Amino acid sequence: MYTTLRTIGTTRKSSSGPHALTGALQPGFTRAAFSLVFAISLVVAAAAAGPARADNYQLFSAGVGTTLGGSHVAAPSGRTESSFSSELSLRMRAVYVLGLDFAYAPIDGSTRADGLVFGNALRLSALLYVVPTEWVQIYGKVGLEADDFAGLFTIEDNSNAYHAGGGMEVPVTDNWVLSLEFLMLIPGVASVENHVGASVEEQIARVRTAGEAALAESAIPEVSDYVSGANFRLTAGVRYYF
Repeated sequence: MYTTLRTIGTTRKSSSGPHALTGALQPGFTRAAFSLVFAISLVVAAAAAGPARADNYQLFSAGVGTTLGGSHVAAPSGRTESSFSSELSLRMRAVYVLGLDFAYAPIDGSTRADGLVFGNALRLSALLYVVPTEWVQIYGKVGLEADDFAGLFTIEDNSNAYHAGGGMEVPVTDNWVLSLEFLMLIPGVASVENHVGASVEEQIARVRTAGEAALAESAIPEVSDYVSGANFRLTAGVRYYF
């Protein structure tokens, strides 16, 4: 049995990375795509119109905002899910370069595929502004997501998911800014462990039923199946800084 499991673990399924993104063109993604095109056009127009000093360019600042966009995830099995995304958020900034973001997604909520949790309704993020100027702010962002507040303070809750990426804000008045953000979505540790365990049990059952011939079709998921640019959330929005 040890030899069989070892053989299964070394077997790798074939993948076609470029095809994973084709799911983003599903009908359910159309509304988000149109929203993004419109919002991106606003960001470009605002940048071209000239600089505007915003109240977010202070030593300490806070703002509330909303975003619209879409999410796309591709599970190890090849199944894809695309959905409309929106959120309400509170952002706090300190010493120009540090930020903390708390967001709530009332519509999309949990993002799942093949039992893997790629996103959830409550989101807590840390930001680092690498270009903190008066005219444009570009930042990196990492954080975690959960379905309740307790889950935001652990990384191993069953509802946990993680995100990493970046974005930009362009001031259009003294208080208002437009934003654009791209985040890679990563399933939580708990859901990954459950998925790997279920995959191993499935392969063992196949071997018991079909014998060694089943090994040719067996595949144990690897890290690249869970951490992939094909799993993302792209949003555009507006924010008001006090």
